Amino acid sequence: TIGSMGVDLSLKGRSLDAVLRQSSLKFFIKQGSWRIKSPASDNYLDVTGLNGEIVADKEEAVAINLDGVVGKIPVKFDISGAT
Repeated sequence: TIGSMGVDLSLKGRSLDAVLRQSSLKFFIKQGSWRIKSPASDNYLDVTGLNGEIVADKEEAVAINLDGVVGKIPVKFDISGAT
């Protein structure tokens, strides 16, 4: 779930292909939560207090940068896709 979210969107291009290649999108997340299911069991990991951003910049890999808490343990997610 998302507590608060903001979006910064920059669209450029005259065709759908150009828009996808030239545009950028940034989501800002504050006080969200994420329930992650273990692939090896029926257990879940609840991450709360998520803050950070998800960025899809023109011709760059999608990047996810989030900080949160599991129980009382601080966690950080820095995930990026292949370019």
